[in-house]
Amino acid sequence: KFKSIKWGWILFISLGVLLAVITTVAMNYFQINKVLSNDNEKNAKVEANHAISQIALGLEKYDTALYQFGNTVAVNVENDIPMRHLEALMDSLRKDNEEYVAVYFMDFKTGALNMSPRADFEFDVFSSNTYKTIMDKKELSWMDVYLDQSTQKLMTSVIAPVTVNNEIIGAVGIDLDFSTIGTIRTQIEQGSDTDLMILDKQGMIVSSFLDKKDGQNMNPAMSGKVDGVTDIDSS
Repeated sequence: KFKSIKWGWILFISLGVLLAVITTVAMNYFQINKVLSNDNEKNAKVEANHAISQIALGLEKYDTALYQFGNTVAVNVENDIPMRHLEALMDSLRKDNEEYVAVYFMDFKTGALNMSPRADFEFDVFSSNTYKTIMDKKELSWMDVYLDQSTQKLMTSVIAPVTVNNEIIGAVGIDLDFSTIGTIRTQIEQGSDTDLMILDKQGMIVSSFLDKKDGQNMNPAMSGKVDGVTDIDSS
């Protein structure tokens, strides 16, 4: 009887010690896991913010080029320089920058669209999104990214007002093959373990580490709402 009580106590104490060890290990595991998760989240935020600044820096060249083009247009208009000189400048800009799909000047006085490459089609300047955006914001603006149905390329436009004597007399713009932003993304990824995905404000993938997913939608709220844009996942 004494031996059974003795072994009972030994078993009870052993189970108690084992339970304490398991509890301690579990608490340490969850605590360490929480710390590591927090560290991973902080690192991800640092990497994301670094990517944002690098992408913004990469896009600044387009802002600068458009400002310079706009200033030249303003001088030309103010001094009544023949339009052929401006057309030659637009041709030169487009040919020197392969990502420039088109370069243009919209004249808000006459409603004329001066563009390189030349295009023969009906276009109402005053009903365009460019005109509405310029008159509303009165500053350089990036338009929404869209998938061009004919080329299946991701496109966007950067536009800016042309001002003469403090009056907006038109707008300049550059249509861009925005898939070139993938070059910026891969440069950021090189030499790190970071995988990046760049989305526009609607949730469309502009550039991604995922193969052949550029131009697809990730935002459930936008599913089926943009012509030609499919969801990354049918569910």
